[in-house]
Amino acid sequence: MAEGDHGSLEPPTRTSIEDSGAHELAETVESSDSEDHFSDAHSGLEPSTVASPTVPTTRIEKVDDEPSYGEVPGTQAYSMRAEDAEPDQVAMAPEFDNIVRARRPSTPGDLPIPITVVEKIDPDTPSHGEVPGTPAYEKRKADAVPDLVLDSTPGRSRSNTLNTTGITRSRAGSTPGDLPIPKTVVERIDSGPSHGEVPGTAAYELRKEDAQPDDIVEVADVPAPVP
Repeated sequence: MAEGDHGSLEPPTRTSIEDSGAHELAETVESSDSEDHFSDAHSGLEPSTVASPTVPTTRIEKVDDEPSYGEVPGTQAYSMRAEDAEPDQVAMAPEFDNIVRARRPSTPGDLPIPITVVEKIDPDTPSHGEVPGTPAYEKRKADAVPDLVLDSTPGRSRSNTLNTTGITRSRAGSTPGDLPIPKTVVERIDSGPSHGEVPGTAAYELRKEDAQPDDIVEVADVPAPVP
């Protein structure tokens, strides 16, 4: 090779080799470092937009005020229904509500209203608190008035007392089913003493505990049947 050729030669250009994978990894690390953040377990959770289903209300409508099947304690049906779910509402059906209210007594537990009876053994003598102007009289003004005042004087029929006082024994709501109290009537066909009406006899002593009739009616003698 000639010397002139050596003077025109130049070293080849050196090209730098870049590692693209390393640079991309570095950029990824830098970006991840800038985006790191800390949060608790509940952050970032959006509330569910789906509405939860509502629990239906259980309602029972009754057509009368009588106990239904399985509502009477001590019965087999009552024991079987003990595990049933309790209803949320128990109401009377609208078409039967007014009827039940009209016939229902206005007492606790729907019990019949009792009758207050006072038996006086000496009606001619005023009882304690019956004399006007006394302290006892003023205190007894607030007492409830009895429904019946009976004369229990020995030898006097109760029917006379009821007839003279004009007090009726039938009172709505005083008996089961709002029925009037029946009267006891004795019909006599003769004027002679009946069995148990002669003092000193064993039958008389036994009949002392019998209830007195409300009315004693004298009827004509019944004629003997014609053979």
